[in-house]
Amino acid sequence: MPKRIHSASDRDDTNESTSTTKRTRKATELNNLCQEFYDSFRSYKAEDGRTLCENFIHLPAKRGNSDYFTSAKEPIDLTEIQQKIHSDEYDSFEEFLDDIEVLINNAKNYYRKNSMEWKDANELSKYFYSKAKFQSIDSYYFDEFFTAIYNTQIDDRPVTDIFLFLPSRKIYPDYYLIVTKPIDLKMIAIKIQNNQYSSLDDMENDLLLLISNARKYNDPKSQIYKDACALKKIITSVKNELDAALKTPNDRLRLTKRDVILSSEVANMEYPEEPDDEDIVQQTIDDADSDTSSLGDGDDSYRTLYNSVRHYKLGAQSLIDPFMKLPNKRFHQDYYEEIQRPIAVSIIKNNIKKGKYTDLGDLVDDLKLMFDNAMQYNQEGSLIYNSAKKLLDVTIIKAHELGYDEQKPRLKEARINIPMITVKDEYLVSSSPQSPNSQRNRPSKKPMKSPEENIQSIYTYIREYRENDIGLIAPFLELPSAEEYPDYYETIEHPIDMSIIKDKMDKGIYKREQDIIEDLNRMFNNAKVYNVDESYIFKYASRLEHALANKYKTMIIKKERPSHLNRIPTKKSLNTLQDKLSHLIQSIKSHTNCHGRTLSTVFLTLPSKIDYPDYYEIIQKPIDIRRIESRQYCSINELSSDLKLMFDNALLYNEPGSMIYR
Repeated sequence: MPKRIHSASDRDDTNESTSTTKRTRKATELNNLCQEFYDSFRSYKAEDGRTLCENFIHLPAKRGNSDYFTSAKEPIDLTEIQQKIHSDEYDSFEEFLDDIEVLINNAKNYYRKNSMEWKDANELSKYFYSKAKFQSIDSYYFDEFFTAIYNTQIDDRPVTDIFLFLPSRKIYPDYYLIVTKPIDLKMIAIKIQNNQYSSLDDMENDLLLLISNARKYNDPKSQIYKDACALKKIITSVKNELDAALKTPNDRLRLTKRDVILSSEVANMEYPEEPDDEDIVQQTIDDADSDTSSLGDGDDSYRTLYNSVRHYKLGAQSLIDPFMKLPNKRFHQDYYEEIQRPIAVSIIKNNIKKGKYTDLGDLVDDLKLMFDNAMQYNQEGSLIYNSAKKLLDVTIIKAHELGYDEQKPRLKEARINIPMITVKDEYLVSSSPQSPNSQRNRPSKKPMKSPEENIQSIYTYIREYRENDIGLIAPFLELPSAEEYPDYYETIEHPIDMSIIKDKMDKGIYKREQDIIEDLNRMFNNAKVYNVDESYIFKYASRLEHALANKYKTMIIKKERPSHLNRIPTKKSLNTLQDKLSHLIQSIKSHTNCHGRTLSTVFLTLPSKIDYPDYYEIIQKPIDIRRIESRQYCSINELSSDLKLMFDNALLYNEPGSMIYR
């Protein structure tokens, strides 16, 4: 039987049939994929077993929700999406995902935030993105993300080697006390190989956690910290490039020409072996400096306090190491520009050995100064800052156990006589010529400060307030960490710190002086409510509260005082003896040292008889500035005698070298 010869029309029919079959098979696969995703999305439930999609099966009724159709440019519900699947309207899986995304965004934009519908839409959004990206993303992108980050170089210097493996638990045990979620590049590479990332966002979160850990543990001025900051920008940049590539079908970023390190290679690397305990001990001995070792056992309180701070450990980690020596001036010149009185453990130990401390309070002052310097120079939350804060608490607690009381004037060993103060009349008279702008021999009137200037003055005064050259404001600069002190926010109803106060001041929220006074007092009161009475923070708050009250009182007096009382005294105005004596007393009260600290504060009132009964056993004739102001003197020599007595009393009761004595 002869073979049949196919005509051209027959071949066309066959090709058309084949093409139709392919399209049908492709459409079927697409429909199955969309339906599978739809069913999973439609049946997704909350933790309480409630189906989250119930409110999105049908569009809201137009009669009662006309504004929905105004806000939603493309209204769509799950019913319409199901119909489009059945009628083969989707040409690609991406079109289907776009409709789901529009539905979710419409709901989130229309319903009030934190309403039940909004929360359901938000939860579905998280589920949608995790599932959609997991189904559609190619593992290639995770490898490219890893490769781009691992091979990063700054000035031709590789920067990621330090992030490859976690620090040794034996050498750096404190790392695992400070960093709660350790992670390294090897762990990220393993997760890529095990297909544990469902989206680039998940991988980006792990990389950013790696960066956050490095910044949390290392000093802001260290190279690791700086490299971590640079890597953070690169991570964000590469992630954006990959997101753009994902939106372009069948497009991949080309790998740059470099020595490529893929995640599979890093995942198979071995962690370095932990050193032996003997090696660590020997290394510690070799690194120890004889000048910064302990003072040995001793009965005196100086050695006891020093050794308690020197050997304090948090877990197995000593915290004192960063404070043993002063920073190298060659590499940390800015430290000596910012810190006015540098001091280190080696200096303090040398002072103890040479007997330079005559009172426990002097040693406490130097330890406070050392830790305050560290908190001032280093960023809050850094390892050194946290170590300084902890050791400062240890210092105060141990010092109190040894009988230290910061409020107690310090006893001196021998009385030092001071010659009689003689005052010339010329000292009391202004010798400056009259201002050319003055009228009728009266000085020109000084303009009154505005409330804004007074508010700034109050803030600056408290921010820079110091006692014994020690700043008291450090604990109040920022609020406590919610992670470390969660009970703080349960106890304190209205938290506030200096950064919040400054922000309100800069924005002009404070309209009068009393506004900033109230916030500052609230800040100090919060500290006193949360901290125990014996803590240094409680005492700092009390002192700053008292200083603020004095500052505000002085400001009010200046406001209310007649303008002629503010003028500089002249020969005419000082024509009576009482005017001269009053001016001399005011000059002594307002005298400041080179740092701007008023020296008369401790002489304004006598010590409390309850707190310092021994003062009145030693001092036979107690006197203070307020008593001197209340007396009527017949001559300058009488006033001079009382002033000499007041200073002699201070020299007799306080120890040489103490701040009050000086």
